[in-house]
Order: sequence, then structure tokens, then C-alpha cells
Amino acid sequence: MKRDVFGKYIHERTGSHYLELKPDGNYFLFQGSAGVTGTYEVNGAEITIFGAESASQGKIQDGVIIDSEGDKWVRTKATEQATTNYSKCHNCNSDLLETAKFCSNCGAQVNATGEVRPISINRKVRIATQPITNEAKKSTRDSTPISDETLPSMSWLPVILRRDDFPWELIEAAGFVLVIVILFVVAIKERP
Repeated sequence: MKRDVFGKYIHERTGSHYLELKPDGNYFLFQGSAGVTGTYEVNGAEITIFGAESASQGKIQDGVIIDSEGDKWVRTKATEQATTNYSKCHNCNSDLLETAKFCSNCGAQVNATGEVRPISINRKVRIATQPITNEAKKSTRDSTPISDETLPSMSWLPVILRRDDFPWELIEAAGFVLVIVILFVVAIKERP
């Protein structure tokens, strides 16, 4: 495998999405709020990325990957400037780039001395059960990404309203009933 393809590629339009190609033929893809791992193969200027249930093809040349939908993934400068020395994560034995701050496989933190420190995250993680279709990608491509973490970040709301199990459906139904009642009252007042 060519050594000049390894590294981190950032999505040109959405800077928070990235693809990390590892020297061992594995990759880590982060899009939105979830990460996906799998394998990849490079054959000349063609790259094939294999997921759990599908494969995607694209072109790779001069530090740019153009995927099958025409989106560009640009190799980061830090990756280009890094030497070809790779270390191993002490937590999961995955390959790490010299510039890595976290292991892209297990999430362990890598400190300045190269020592890996596992981290624990106490939050619910939802994984998509079905692959995202091209139509869905196209319909949301230019829209603002929606985060599942919006309620906890709204500190101005009372704590009871920021809970995951708050019955928002009842609030919506009550609002609908209130609008109907107001329309009814206005209609009765305007009657001769």
C-alpha cells in the first residue's frame, strides 16, 4: 500500500467530518455524531472503502479523495508534515499517526509523551441500523446539521424541560388545542 495515502482527510464542505486512513488498511470515518470503521484498498488512483454492508469507490490523487457523490476530502497539513513513524495504541494496539491526540479506534487519549490513557464517556450512543441512502444525503447536504444534544445545551431552559424523557408530545398537543380554542373564540366574537 502506498505510504502517501495514509492520514486524515477532512470533508471540504463539512469540516467536522473526517476520514482517517491507517497504514494497516483500516479506516475510521466520522460523520455527524457517529464513527464508522472498516477496511480500504488503493489500486493506483482508485480507492475502495468497505463498510459493514457496502463498498464505496472514489478517486485519490495529490492528497484529495473525491468520493462517488463528487464530494472532496482533503488531506490535512499536519498529516502531510508528519513523518512516517507510526506508534501503536497501548489500549487496543491500533496504529496511531504521530500527530494523533486520540486513538480513532478506541478513543483513548494520547498525551505528549506518547503514553495512551483510556477515557470513559458516560453518554448514550445511537448507531444507525440501516445505511443512509443517497437521496437522504442529497436532501440534507446543504442543511444545517441537527444534533441530538440540543436540549442539554440549552441552559436557559429549566432542568425538567431538558430531560430526555420529558413528554414533548403533550406540549405539542396542548399547543394545538389552544390554537383551536383561540380560533373558535375569535370566530364566535365575529358572528353577528
